[in-house]
Amino acid sequence: MIDRPYRPRSVNSGATVAAGVVAGLFDFCSKLGVSPDILADVSDIDITNLANPDARVSLGAYMQAMRFAITATGRPELPLAFGEAAGMSELSIVGLLMEASETVGDAYVQMRRYGRLAIEATGSSAEPRFELIRKGNRLFLADEQPVVQEYPELTENAFAWLACGPRRYMKRSPVISASVTWPKPEHWQAYEKILRCPVHFESEWNAIEMAPESLSWPVRQNPKYVFGILTDRADHLIKELGDVRRTSSELQNLLAAILHEGSITAESAARHMGMSRQTLFRRLDNEGTDFTTVLRELREELAKTYLNGSKASLNEVAYLVGFSDASSFTRAFKRWTGIAPGEFRQQALRKAVSHWKTDRR
Repeated sequence: MIDRPYRPRSVNSGATVAAGVVAGLFDFCSKLGVSPDILADVSDIDITNLANPDARVSLGAYMQAMRFAITATGRPELPLAFGEAAGMSELSIVGLLMEASETVGDAYVQMRRYGRLAIEATGSSAEPRFELIRKGNRLFLADEQPVVQEYPELTENAFAWLACGPRRYMKRSPVISASVTWPKPEHWQAYEKILRCPVHFESEWNAIEMAPESLSWPVRQNPKYVFGILTDRADHLIKELGDVRRTSSELQNLLAAILHEGSITAESAARHMGMSRQTLFRRLDNEGTDFTTVLRELREELAKTYLNGSKASLNEVAYLVGFSDASSFTRAFKRWTGIAPGEFRQQALRKAVSHWKTDRR
């Protein structure tokens, strides 16, 4: 969290949206009477790719589809309504990880780390879109996406997700007000109806104000390890790891639950296990292994499991097993297996198709 004036970032090229988010928009619009085929046609989006977890759609095409739907339905509040009706956990791993967090504060940490997997409004930039900012005793979450003037619907949509999502499992939302930089539109009442808080237009920034104490509110809607994309094989792996009560098995169980947090050290793992770093190292040495080996083997096994399941994109797999970006994960996976993760997935898919054809005979 920082304490500084608001400064919007510069625009980068290559902004994209995850296929799951686009598919969610298409499904929502179909309920309003706008055919997904029509949306795909007007935006030049290949609708057959939306079931592919690795697929990305250009931000411009996504907004073309959204704006056509707004016109076709006559509902300028559609981005807000989409955020209210479809929770981020239904569209992307980002929401699943937020709902698996211990507290609201932890959830926002996950959002800053993973947010670009859902909507990469900053193109190739690795900087997080959202920033927690304190102004005196007040707490704000600023939307620093650089295309806000061109695509204010993205901020409307994001604020609806952030305000409405917690209402599914909390007595009250942590959001207490919202501010946007554009003038009050004709559908301004929809803002307050959906966000259920005061909304300030023509503000100096785009931000939601949060109850300062809300960062400590508990979340934990999903188990530590089950993020909704895990296959049965992954669940089985965890059960296997828990069958033997050796130090290495206990360490694997712990690491499996926190890999997605990204910053894992032997010191923090030992602390979670109630022992010193030296004790952990000694016990692992007695079992013929070490911390680095246990971490590497777990990452490799889980990465293979996720890739076999075909439910997570390569970017999502990278983050789930604790890498900061897909390129670092790809280099590591090649060291482990000799092939790239994309090639491994294709091999797994070919094997699955071959087995299916054999079973059909």
